[in-house]
Amino acid sequence: MRNRYVEGSYSDLFAQLQNLKRKSISIPRLYMACGLEDELYEMNVKFRDFAYSHSVDLTYEEGPGGHTWDFWDQYICRALEWLVSTQQQSRSLP
Repeated sequence: MRNRYVEGSYSDLFAQLQNLKRKSISIPRLYMACGLEDELYEMNVKFRDFAYSHSVDLTYEEGPGGHTWDFWDQYICRALEWLVSTQQQSRSLP
């Protein structure tokens, strides 16, 4: 897999998050899921920890699997459930 991450670029989520915080732009709730055998696991954990350290409302899940459709098929259902529950919570706020 070719690494498309370039520090400071549009794909740099760390820089993007810092930029939003610096501009006081509201950051939406986020959901992440990563397989324990995913070659991007370490980067995902780094971003998770970075987001938490910046008080981002992040739901993070991990489980067995790699960067594969088998993993994504399972976790896309969980992501959709999270999205529905998040929308329901938003509607119940005053």
